Amino acid sequence: MTTLTRRGVIAGTLAAPWLGSGPVMAAEGDVFYVDALAGSDANDGRSPERPWRTTEKVSAGSYRPGATILFRRGRTFPLSATLRLKSVTGGHRQLARNDAPVTIAAYGSSGEPLPRISSWKVLDPAGWMSFGPNLWRIDVNAALLPEGGQTQGRDGANIGRLLVDDAIKTVKKRSAADLVADWDYYSDQERFLYVFSRDNPKDRAATIKASPNVRMLALDSGIAAR
Repeated sequence: MTTLTRRGVIAGTLAAPWLGSGPVMAAEGDVFYVDALAGSDANDGRSPERPWRTTEKVSAGSYRPGATILFRRGRTFPLSATLRLKSVTGGHRQLARNDAPVTIAAYGSSGEPLPRISSWKVLDPAGWMSFGPNLWRIDVNAALLPEGGQTQGRDGANIGRLLVDDAIKTVKKRSAADLVADWDYYSDQERFLYVFSRDNPKDRAATIKASPNVRMLALDSGIAAR
């Protein structure tokens, strides 16, 4: 069994397809770099000059004991699906005492902030539609800006929290009919987010983000967290 070591290097909230011809088989001691701005999923990820770009690329790999995955400091890595770490063994091997861990860490200047892996969706202001007096709704699987998370389907529509500029909103109701106070919200868990607001939300905040209730990190049966 491979062990994932999480040493507090990914702070905060904790999209391109896989472009290779097959999964990455990470040998012991291999190091992979990920940079959400300067990277490309067409790179091999094996140096800071050739980093991967997305968490999807990381999830597409399979890792042996001793591999290290380094996320660039000062970057935010939006999720379009759960970050999933897989063992090259597929979990069909007993834990060995001398197994080295698979480590997630950060690279870059120590003066830069720690990297963030985020599920927050950045809602497109143009997507808000009136749904009645003081009620507005938005398609949280479609009306999205590219710099945020892109989780789709029921997982992506199951909104747990709102971030209105710098203010967290947590008053989630059971139906749109229950929305009676400013910034009350309801998620139908299929497609739409409903908000109570006297004016169009796009005119009241510079940025509105929505966080779906999704699992951010998953480890297969061949990887254990410690």
